[in-house]
Amino acid sequence: MKSLKLYGLGNALVDIEYLVSDEVLGSLNIEKGIMTLIDEEANLSLESKDLEVHKQAGGGSAANTVFGFSQLGGTSHYSCKVANDENGRVFIEDLNKQNIGNSYELTSKHDGTTGTCRVFVTPDGERTMQTFLGITQSFGVEQIDLDIIKDSEMLYVEGYLVASPSALEACKVAIKFAKDNGVKVAMTLSDPSMPTYFKAETQSLIDLGVDILFGNEEEINIITGKDSLKEAYEALNPKVGTLVVTCGASGAKGFFNEEVVSVPGEKVDCIDTLGAGDLFAGAFLYGHLHGKSLKESLELGVRCSGRLVEVHGPRLTKEEILKLK
Repeated sequence: MKSLKLYGLGNALVDIEYLVSDEVLGSLNIEKGIMTLIDEEANLSLESKDLEVHKQAGGGSAANTVFGFSQLGGTSHYSCKVANDENGRVFIEDLNKQNIGNSYELTSKHDGTTGTCRVFVTPDGERTMQTFLGITQSFGVEQIDLDIIKDSEMLYVEGYLVASPSALEACKVAIKFAKDNGVKVAMTLSDPSMPTYFKAETQSLIDLGVDILFGNEEEINIITGKDSLKEAYEALNPKVGTLVVTCGASGAKGFFNEEVVSVPGEKVDCIDTLGAGDLFAGAFLYGHLHGKSLKESLELGVRCSGRLVEVHGPRLTKEEILKLK
């Protein structure tokens, strides 16, 4: 028996959320609807703007996934890199409160600046992200605990990590080790910008073999160059066991061998899509690793992400998420 269900690998970012109009977004010269990596100068420039912070909390794509997975009752560990600053303390305290294992229980934090993700939410619920990676840019193999991976049922890899050479190498080490030791591998494409600007790097991880690949329709189209999801799965299938596709308000689809399962979306009042795909993945993986069928896992993911878009921020409370279980 494995001690842990899920070992997550990803950036450690503190989310700083703003509620803005399309006009304000335009005045900031920010392209709507995508994640853009920014440098320290651009981050300080945004910090200096007269913008009201709506919410601030620990975030990051894979961290949100592991958080939701743990709230549902799954056991987990998260590998990341934070600095010895206030944001780093906030991030690690969030993990500890949720009983998510992390290397900072035993080792000190690093000098530098913890990464942030400035999230601009417009009235239509769309989120636009400006991400300053900070110290997580130097995430590397030293952040990987192979013994804990070996004692986990599944490794979960965040697609955003392909933007950093040292993090990409760490992902390759972790995936190869997992495959060699009978640990399943799941991966998310994270954002259209990753397969667009880092297509070769993203493909290099998929080529190692992925048991479950998460992506939305746009991301799957970019990485495969195929017009239909069926064709995309056929192209990915030699390296991907199960393809899980989020389809926004239309729900989600799962492809496994000859099986294709579609689950409709929830009727919700969407005000903020931040973290919806992350929580979907966490809920799906909880179902999958706890004996649920492909359909049941998709349904749990859709229920949880459907509820999340009705509130501001990337996470639900434990009480809220358990009602959806």
